[in-house]
Amino acid sequence: MVKKIWKKIIFEMRMQIMDARWRNSMLRSCWEVYPPSFYYRYTPEEQRQIKDKHFAEIRAMLEEFEGNRL
Repeated sequence: MVKKIWKKIIFEMRMQIMDARWRNSMLRSCWEVYPPSFYYRYTPEEQRQIKDKHFAEIRAMLEEFEGNRL
């Protein structure tokens, strides 16, 4: 049990380090929408669902913005 918890802690630390490095590189150039940990934590199908949900929310905000401009 302790070994399982320890592995989880190590995994989370690695994800945080990886995401921190990604955030620092954002200042230079990075074309990924989500941090690297996103791609480790979710299956490709879950990634598609999450991306579709987020992009739908963004489209709705844009449509609302366009409606308010008129």
